[in-house]
Amino acid sequence: MPVRSALEAVQDQLHTWLFEKLEQGMAISITHVVWKAQKFIGPDFNNKSFNAKFHATQRWLRRFSYVYRMRTNEATRAPAVVTGEALAFLLATRPLLVGPHRDKRYIFNMDQTPLWFSYHRSKTLQKQGAKTVHVRKSTNDTRRATAALTCTAAGDFLRPMIIFKGTAKGRIVKNELPTFDPTSDYLCQKNSWMDERCMLVWAVECLGSFLLLCPPPAGIVPVILLDSYRCHLMGSVVKAIQDLGVEVIHIPGGCTGLLQPLDVGLNKPFKVRVRASWEEWMMAMIDNHDVVEAPTRDDIASWAASAHWDMDGSPMMRKAWRKTGYSWFEDDEPTDEPTAEPETVVAEGGVIFGDEDDDDEENLEDMQEELDNMMDEEGMAVDIRRMMDEMHVSGVLMDDHDVDEHHEMWTMKVTN
Repeated sequence: MPVRSALEAVQDQLHTWLFEKLEQGMAISITHVVWKAQKFIGPDFNNKSFNAKFHATQRWLRRFSYVYRMRTNEATRAPAVVTGEALAFLLATRPLLVGPHRDKRYIFNMDQTPLWFSYHRSKTLQKQGAKTVHVRKSTNDTRRATAALTCTAAGDFLRPMIIFKGTAKGRIVKNELPTFDPTSDYLCQKNSWMDERCMLVWAVECLGSFLLLCPPPAGIVPVILLDSYRCHLMGSVVKAIQDLGVEVIHIPGGCTGLLQPLDVGLNKPFKVRVRASWEEWMMAMIDNHDVVEAPTRDDIASWAASAHWDMDGSPMMRKAWRKTGYSWFEDDEPTDEPTAEPETVVAEGGVIFGDEDDDDEENLEDMQEELDNMMDEEGMAVDIRRMMDEMHVSGVLMDDHDVDEHHEMWTMKVTN
């Protein structure tokens, strides 16, 4: 039986399976559909070469408008459960943010986002047919820092806090951090993560300093939205914030992609700007020295401060609180585009940087690591590893890409 005819014979079953898995929030690749088609069809399909099965499945998917899409929301639970919980929480909590005792200048949201020391891409423009494609990267490309951003519902940023890897009272803190951009606060932590100590410092240095310099008007009670990250829930942290006269509201876990303004519309534009600075610096270094070194902590601090204050007061700052269907303020006009600006940055000289073509090309090592996390009673991992070996030989691996810009590996358990 021809491969195409075999797929058409079970297309109702494949459509049902795809619908169920996508509704459950599973990330599906062409390889998974090939594997499932084998289960439905049997030997007539299994005996074909993987190259034939892969491309036939790819054509079938395109025929029914299945294409690779970047995720718009990520969660550990089914979308229906998350959206239901998010809406219930929003409806119960939204009235707490309005009234004569509230002022949008004193309604805060704080979140952390990673800052990488290298933002090199895994794909680049190149002439068609080129056998080798070179991409330069800086050294120490796995190092990272953490940026703690705080925004207000009025559309302003508080001072950011940047956390580097190091000891709390070590050489970096004593000799380097005092020389960095003075518009940010800096700390060191052994893993460059936000922990209890860092949160307590943030409460005093960022939130407390803001309230000291800009005290709320009489009768106004500040309030802050925090996600359910472990150190945000600690009693010592909550008490430190409440001692400043600020009420604390925790967003349920898994709902931040829908409810947390920084996640909805600000963290990504911030990182796009930092990446643009890195790419401009990288090109200048290659042009001037033809040597690529790692950026310094001072470079990272400078890029983060520039990105942060460039966004401050822009329309996206207010729109992030007004996601369609999940707006924190009923009297405001919601928007489907919390980040309504192009996610590119024009540097000096007119060179355009950004992530309009985020790295999402899958390579052999990515597939191997992904498959190590995919197990099934029926031996799915074993079946797909055999397919992967055939893909490596046939050269079709590069057509099957679904890894996001940070190359995060997802896990999946497929059931009948």
